[in-house]
Amino acid sequence: MQASKIFVIALLILIINAPTLMSQTISKTYTFASGETVSASKFNTNFDTVYDGVNSLLGSITVSSGNLTISGATTLNSIALSGAATFNSIVSISSTATVYAGNRLFMHKYRTNSRFLGENAGNLTQSGAQDNTGIGYQALNSLTSGDYNTATGYQALLTNTSASYNTASGYQVLYSNTSGYQNTASGYQALYSNTTGSYNTASGYQALYSNTTGASNTASGYYALRYNTTGNHNTAFGDSALYSNTTGYYNVASGKHALYSNTTGYQNTASGRRALYSIRLVTIISLQGTKLFKLPHRGTLI
Repeated sequence: MQASKIFVIALLILIINAPTLMSQTISKTYTFASGETVSASKFNTNFDTVYDGVNSLLGSITVSSGNLTISGATTLNSIALSGAATFNSIVSISSTATVYAGNRLFMHKYRTNSRFLGENAGNLTQSGAQDNTGIGYQALNSLTSGDYNTATGYQALLTNTSASYNTASGYQVLYSNTSGYQNTASGYQALYSNTTGSYNTASGYQALYSNTTGASNTASGYYALRYNTTGNHNTAFGDSALYSNTTGYYNVASGKHALYSNTTGYQNTASGRRALYSIRLVTIISLQGTKLFKLPHRGTLI
């Protein structure tokens, strides 16, 4: 058997017994021509070069009982972990790297300034979206072309596709939004049902929860404007303010349960606890005496 073949076999034996993750390059001292008679000294020199290189690798890489230890600066193009990993120094990840947790996306960058962190946050099939931030399980998972969105929380802005300039913070906030834009919501399921409504602001537990296409509404507080669907230009501050409003518009309620039962009434203003809680009869005192008037739509009570 020619010496060159012996050398190849020896090299294979060393590689098989060494860790597979080798980033260094081992250069041979001598190159042999086909049919050349190889001296023992040259063969041993090449063999020793490989031997020393592998031992050097073994000094920085240790595999024991399924545990891999790498010491020193190391660059890896791909690494798969099925168990726990402990890093005792700084770990740098390329700005274009994609990190998976199992077979699910965990961290990645997309185009210009878009960043996603969390299991299945964002996706790899976007078509032009930029400057988006998604943090949390499935945050901005359905995004296609929307820009300048920020979603923080479990399934925040989950179904958002083409809408832009939305900010969602909290569990399932703006969950159903598809093309509604310039909405801001924070709190458990705030603006949950919103699909195409725009310019809405919701802050609080299920504030504006049922809103679908209503626009330019502001709700702050637990259940504020909870059942509003298509009503526009409503303002509610306080626990359950304008709670039952569905399609009413241009209403202003400030205080716990203010305008609580209003559903379709419009241009009402109520300030104070339970103010205009149930609009039925309003007493008006005039020179002609006291009369009762029903105000099905409009009213002011401060």
